[in-house]
Amino acid sequence: MRRTLADNQRKGGVAMKFRGRPIFRSLYFSDPPRERAEAIYLKYHSGGVPSSEDYRTFQDYVFRVMIDQAGKLNLPVHFHSAVGIGDYFSLRNGNPLNLENVLRDPRYAKTKFVLIHGGYPYTLGNDLADRREKRLHRFFSGGLLRLSLGAQEYSEAMDFALSRAHDVRFRTPSRFNEAVGAEETFWLAARSARTAVARALAELVAEGAFTEEKAVELARMYLHDNAAHLYGGAK
Repeated sequence: MRRTLADNQRKGGVAMKFRGRPIFRSLYFSDPPRERAEAIYLKYHSGGVPSSEDYRTFQDYVFRVMIDQAGKLNLPVHFHSAVGIGDYFSLRNGNPLNLENVLRDPRYAKTKFVLIHGGYPYTLGNDLADRREKRLHRFFSGGLLRLSLGAQEYSEAMDFALSRAHDVRFRTPSRFNEAVGAEETFWLAARSARTAVARALAELVAEGAFTEEKAVELARMYLHDNAAHLYGGAK
């Protein structure tokens, strides 16, 4: 795994992503010892079906190895968090506070963690986690959140995030299905995000929380600068 991650980075990879975690399992990861994971591997590597407990134990160990290597390679680690498409998606499993034991672990002090979709509806939990651990970043996906929320709800979510943590970023989703492709979702994400950010920042300026100059600075940070900084200063 370590060789594969390093090779992918040499080929241009800028991050790693744990895809669909809240769909298949919780974002909570235990910390099993190597000896336990090795025993499970030796028992099943040539055949057989492990129990759910053994499978989860081995999976958690592999996860720990990967995020340790991500820190050494300076690769941000992405998690799909909170809202999703389909009745099978678990909001409870996607609660970002499930990651608290990992974020606080000193072994991963150099690892950067990214919450795709911002962890909504657990926005308050995200805020608490951000205050505790400055290596936790949030991407608000304009397309997916806009499909899940009304315009006012989306703006309120952005208002909360921008007023408490400046280190948030914009992300466009990929295609959803055969009827809705990447072109549609990119357009929807960009339009919805700009509208929501403009509305949220206008309210914060009216309340006296920020000046207009600061609001423009925050908008640029959200839509471009923060992501560019996270991924190595891309223009």
